[in-house]
Amino acid sequence: MQKLLSVTPLKRSNDVKGLRQFFDMCQTQIRSLESLGVAFESFSALLCPLILNCLPYDLVLEFNKETDGSEYKLDKLLKFLNKEISARERAESSFSAHISPHQNKISPERSSLPKNLYRDSSGVKIDSRKHSLNKNPSTIPTAANFIATSGEGNEPCVFCGQPSHSTSRCVLDRGKSLRERKDILMKKGACFRCLKVSRHLSRDCKVKLNPCSLCGKRHHDILCFSSNNSSKENNEKIVTDEDTTLSNNSRSKEVLLQTLVVCIKGKRSDTFVRVILDTGSQKSYISKFIAEKLQLKCMGEETTVHGLFGGIERSEKHKKYVVTLSDVFNSYSCEIEVMDQERISTPIPKLNDSELLNELKEHGIFVSGASMSESYCLFEREPNEIHILLGADVIGNLLKGEEVKHLRGGLVAVNTHLGWTVMGKLKVEKEKHSNVLLSLYAARDHFARNLSRDEEGRYVVSLPWIQDHPPLLNCKNLAERRLKNCVRSLERSGNLGNYEAGFNSWLDEDIIEEVQKDADTKNEHYLPHHPVYKDNSTTKIRPVFDGSAKEKNSSSINECLEKGPNLVELIPAIINKFRLREFGITADIEKAFLQIGLQEDDKPFLRFLWWENGDKENTKIYQHKRVVFGISSSPFLLGATLEHHLKQVTGHLEVTAQKLLESFYVDNCVTSVDNEEELRRFMIESREILSPAKFNLRGWEHTGVSAGGREESSCFGRKILSAVHRIFDPIGFTCPVTLKPKILLQECWKLGVTWDTELPFSISRKFEKWKEQLKCLNNLEIPRCISKELSPNSDLSLHVFCDASKTAYASCVFLRTEIDGTITCQLVQARARVAPIKAITIPRLELLACTIGSRLANTTKSDLGLEDVPICCWSDSVNVLYWIKGKENWGTFVNNRVQEIRRLTNPEDWKHIAGILNPADLPSRGCSAEELTESLWWEGPSWLKKPREEWPLSEACPDFAIINSERKRTVASTINSELKELNYLSEISSYEKIIRVTAWIFRFYNNIRKQQN
Repeated sequence: MQKLLSVTPLKRSNDVKGLRQFFDMCQTQIRSLESLGVAFESFSALLCPLILNCLPYDLVLEFNKETDGSEYKLDKLLKFLNKEISARERAESSFSAHISPHQNKISPERSSLPKNLYRDSSGVKIDSRKHSLNKNPSTIPTAANFIATSGEGNEPCVFCGQPSHSTSRCVLDRGKSLRERKDILMKKGACFRCLKVSRHLSRDCKVKLNPCSLCGKRHHDILCFSSNNSSKENNEKIVTDEDTTLSNNSRSKEVLLQTLVVCIKGKRSDTFVRVILDTGSQKSYISKFIAEKLQLKCMGEETTVHGLFGGIERSEKHKKYVVTLSDVFNSYSCEIEVMDQERISTPIPKLNDSELLNELKEHGIFVSGASMSESYCLFEREPNEIHILLGADVIGNLLKGEEVKHLRGGLVAVNTHLGWTVMGKLKVEKEKHSNVLLSLYAARDHFARNLSRDEEGRYVVSLPWIQDHPPLLNCKNLAERRLKNCVRSLERSGNLGNYEAGFNSWLDEDIIEEVQKDADTKNEHYLPHHPVYKDNSTTKIRPVFDGSAKEKNSSSINECLEKGPNLVELIPAIINKFRLREFGITADIEKAFLQIGLQEDDKPFLRFLWWENGDKENTKIYQHKRVVFGISSSPFLLGATLEHHLKQVTGHLEVTAQKLLESFYVDNCVTSVDNEEELRRFMIESREILSPAKFNLRGWEHTGVSAGGREESSCFGRKILSAVHRIFDPIGFTCPVTLKPKILLQECWKLGVTWDTELPFSISRKFEKWKEQLKCLNNLEIPRCISKELSPNSDLSLHVFCDASKTAYASCVFLRTEIDGTITCQLVQARARVAPIKAITIPRLELLACTIGSRLANTTKSDLGLEDVPICCWSDSVNVLYWIKGKENWGTFVNNRVQEIRRLTNPEDWKHIAGILNPADLPSRGCSAEELTESLWWEGPSWLKKPREEWPLSEACPDFAIINSERKRTVASTINSELKELNYLSEISSYEKIIRVTAWIFRFYNNIRKQQN
């Protein structure tokens, strides 16, 4: 209890490791209290608010949303924390392998920029492919970008003489005409190219100018004629006041901006939103998302000219609204005029520093949205999102004029009629942001900003280019070389005509388009392609494009695109959902990737070459108009498009849309339902939902799973390796059979057999026999549905069995269902692993089996939503059970695995079972396909279908010699010396001398005894 009371509060919600350590500590101490006989209910009321006060604010907010303001319970809080932390851990591990090596590099100013990117005179990056400043996220007037930056050793500005900024970034010169600017430069002897007072002519200047962002010619933006005509009069009302705001591109979390939570009145309901105060903006804004959600009435339209640092100017049309805001206590309200904006700001962190919150409490200051005990129902699409920006037009009337509070660390608290706000720089260590999460956010943000639909209803997306990605070459020479090999291969196989027919079909369906050879395209990229044969598919041969192809010392297009999440880890969860209900369903979207269109700017980067009729002289250039299979970002674009489309569905189709949202793996729909009526309704409504977006859901199956494969005959180590890697069984139903070739592969490794060396007869005979018996798996029938009668009255329990042998260790999970006295048991998931090459003891292998068993139990509960279902873990090793339940200090190997087992499961849930009754014995030894078909392994042990009173009990005693061998040892060093017998009589010839020597010995001996006594 003392450890729980003295725990340090967590400040950052993205510190996944810290959250996991905090949760493990809480679990350990709570279980210690239970083992001491303290009732769980007696300390639940005390620990629940204590743990909440130690968590970051956004986690507390999410927990309050789930509880709906009901009474806090410790068991619910712990389950919520475990679920949230596990999700964040999966996010980090899923995306860590997809960080581009170029994302963390800070490129030089010019040389490392891609060919399609350049910088203007003010340092702003311009994308020559898009020619649209609205698509550049840095030009959106966001509050996270609005903070002043100081010059870094620049020469004094030619126009105003201030050293804090360069001449190209001067704001004061914007009020002057082009003629006046040139006159100032000429009078001061400044160069028109470098804008420095260096007394040299422009034609002698060696500075290389980038194209102007306004007209594309070679000169600075401030010397462009177009800059004086950017705000011409038209029929609409144009506000010529520049919305001058200040920018901080670093978006550091060390600086607190003035934000607070207010209540906004809607047409039908009110809601709480986050607001930012920005005195650098002359207007106030509201996000379009909130304006549409609250159905605000439009009061007209207005066109405003926006400027960033007084540099780039652009006009933008906004809708005007009059909104009513009030503080969270509804003690003050006001009406203000706001204009809509697509996005106000990137997410801005909330105030969640516990020490700062305590200091504010001492001053009697309440900051809305920052207190850990608050829970507001926000319309937030992203964490910490800002929905309203209050500019200088209203901030003056909101200030109370009271004395501001100066806090420790240089922060300042300012009181307004809507509540207190805090601003200033925090004196904390810089946080290390996760590049994976930032990369994923950038990809999703880019997708949302560029998503559209054409006149047919088809979605059109933009490729998610990595910011500051490396230069992308056209790779045309590489594509030509690869095409030559491709045509030669097709001619030898006689499939040239079929391969070309696929391209002609794409042309007819408007999937690709031909590009004229004389087309003037500065930025382009060519993709190599090759044929892929699929005998069991409707299309026997099809082209596949290689997005990873690249020239020497260059980058591929896959290295320049965001990749999105790793979808392979979703397979076990999808399969478990398929088995959850009585009727399993599978379907797939016809040509899913080819149903999503691409923006015009991205098409030149997806070109490819083809020789018509195999004739090199008749080379055709094509480019894709749809998303390409083979590009790393394509699965992300497909998944994001499906997610967006399904989330837009409302009304009576919303339930089916939500089910579809949780059932897609790339383009495959895999799920299950309870009855035939629900099956028919799901199929009809699914087509109705997806067809408007040109997604045709086809290939419906609801009759089971088919399995098959082709046989191979070989006696080389490479063939065993190939057989092992071709096995795809993510839930381990056939792991007793698939374990055999893995054991043989390890034997080859121990013998030093190379991949192309003929195997010894003993190994090759075992491998051939294993292959011959694989056909028995064709007759294997496994119940698809885990339980046909799941209901609220069902008595469910999960049972995990663990076992090990000299060659392997394994674990399996069974779901036991009891309804009205009828008991069923089904295998849910299993794992089997080969024992390490370096021999270890059987008890240690048993411990490894229990480790993977605890992991399986944790993932199974999470995948099937069975967090409240009781669990029993079984092992036939009493030594391992003693390690798990004991509190002694074990050695490193045992201690590390015991700690993980205790974190994932409750030690009291572990029980002993006799080895002869343990179903995990089969996958731990391995078996033939014939033995597996004759066994009832996937139905569980027979005794598990009996009442609990009839379960076998075991009272085996542990082997304390083995147990003690794993205790943590204390190293002690001892020195052994050999004692020689003293034989002095033979070395003395005089009797008198012998008497005297002997007397001295006795005297020395007696003196030593006196000292010891």
